[in-house]
Amino acid sequence: MNKLHASIIGIGIISFIITLILVYTDSQHPLAFPFVIGFLIYVFIVIIYFIISTAVKLKSISGKEKAKIVGKWALYFVLLTAVLYVLGLFIEMPNKGGGYGNITIPFGLTLGMMFYELWSKGKPKS
Repeated sequence: MNKLHASIIGIGIISFIITLILVYTDSQHPLAFPFVIGFLIYVFIVIIYFIISTAVKLKSISGKEKAKIVGKWALYFVLLTAVLYVLGLFIEMPNKGGGYGNITIPFGLTLGMMFYELWSKGKPKS
């Protein structure tokens, strides 16, 4: 992870903590609302940067490496889906989303993990 990525994550964590404190305490400070709006804009910009930098890295890696990433994603997806199913047998969980939560949660989590792995890597090896 380079210095830019570390500073983006660091600023995001600090801003998130400050935003949580402002929202939780229901702060009436005149700068509280603009700070929260600024944080939301920051999150939106970071997401756009995240998508663009991941797309650039995906363009520059080989097909074999892409296949390895898809295989790892599929393995994690199946494992997380199985864990969620087994937990559902032992623990009564609310079924929000009409039953699609058993697939959408592992799908989004594993997709995020794979994109973060691509994003946090250094320059791809050719």
